[in-house]
Amino acid sequence: MIKRLLTASVISLGAMLLVSPVHAIGLTYNWSFNSNGNSATATGLVTGTITGLQIGSNNGSGITATVTGTPTGDLVGTVFNTFVNSALNGDAFTVDAGGNVTLADASYISAGNDYLYFGGFGGYVPQLRDSTSSVDFYTENSPTTFTPAATAVPFEFAPNGAVILLGGLWGAKKLRKKLSKKAS
Repeated sequence: MIKRLLTASVISLGAMLLVSPVHAIGLTYNWSFNSNGNSATATGLVTGTITGLQIGSNNGSGITATVTGTPTGDLVGTVFNTFVNSALNGDAFTVDAGGNVTLADASYISAGNDYLYFGGFGGYVPQLRDSTSSVDFYTENSPTTFTPAATAVPFEFAPNGAVILLGGLWGAKKLRKKLSKKAS
């Protein structure tokens, strides 16, 4: 009886693992550049986070960048997830096998039409600009710096796997009832 119950459980678990989706884990980075700005904007460090990068070439889609700090506090919390283009008309980002961002050349737009340019590697210069151009943080002296952010990998729920698991448990319960009736 226990053998059959264990067999049913193992088959259910195996089936669940076979049909569960497999996703590459997106990498998360902190990014920054030191803005020398313009006459209307204070100079200083511009910071943020970027998620969704993968090892290898990244075409720019599926990536979300958020501003976490500016010298004046303007645009903090702004989310950029609409990829516009790459100035070099190639990859937007390249991440080597060690997790280092070796190319950043991409422009993004926010829901409010603000712009964020990642660059400094021969294409765009790093820049954060609001839709009216009254806030404009940029640098022509150095590239955007990326440092890996320590993030916990969240549990991913696979609905099809859950259905199979529940089906396997239901089948095991039925089998147990059937076997206990035979035994009595």
